[in-house]
Amino acid sequence: MSLSRPCSPFGEKSHNKGNGDYFPILALPTELISHSISFLSLKDRLRVAGVNKKLDAIELDSKYYVKFLLLENSASADFVRRIVHNASIGYMWINLHDLNESNREIFNLVKEFDIGDLHFGANAHDLLMEMMVDSFFADLTRTCKTMFLRECYNITADALLQLSEDMSNCSVDLWRMRIYRIHKEKIIAFLNHIGVFFREGKFYSNRVIEVYQLTHEDGNVIEYAIFNGSLEIFMDHDIFDTGLGQFKLELHRTRKSLEESKYSEGYARIEIYPE
Repeated sequence: MSLSRPCSPFGEKSHNKGNGDYFPILALPTELISHSISFLSLKDRLRVAGVNKKLDAIELDSKYYVKFLLLENSASADFVRRIVHNASIGYMWINLHDLNESNREIFNLVKEFDIGDLHFGANAHDLLMEMMVDSFFADLTRTCKTMFLRECYNITADALLQLSEDMSNCSVDLWRMRIYRIHKEKIIAFLNHIGVFFREGKFYSNRVIEVYQLTHEDGNVIEYAIFNGSLEIFMDHDIFDTGLGQFKLELHRTRKSLEESKYSEGYARIEIYPE
């Protein structure tokens, strides 16, 4: 059948008996139908699923990959519920900004996805303030491989400690987590939990760790990186002041990645004093 000739909609019977213009799609084996709709966009997949019960059942049983998914205020909880157990998401950007029940439900459903990169946009501030507590944070760390949060004010140092342990022993798939704004006292408490202390401009610890600092060309220290085995702990240079700062955990999965990070341009190893 020529691709330039019309095909009847899914599930519609041919009215041109045997003239070759139409093809009974639903007569195909389920596996072929599932394979065919796998090439459709997510929106078109769901539109096809609405044609009849057979296509709906096939779509519900299908697993598929979505390269990019943006969840903003136009997204509906019904849509997210429909795809949550079928779609594997390469990159999910969450930018929900209204505090309503639909957005709260979507937020809760996110932790049930299989996600590669999970990113929360600036507009998600209010929902993050309300919902990003230790338990929700822990659930998210089990659903993605990298996670980026613009701000995270309510999680505790205990949650950061648990995540660092989970990443180190590979009990989660997450290998990079970055928070752009977090209360610095949370980071200090986390460091103290793992036996790292900072007094009068010096690091103290009895652990086998390495500390590096990045110095700007003007001579000012910009940031610190602590290496605890294969786990890199990154923070701003002024983390020991009050206010907000950046924080990152990254698990280096190869020796090459670990060494390249330690010897990045501008980084220099500094002394650690016994506690």
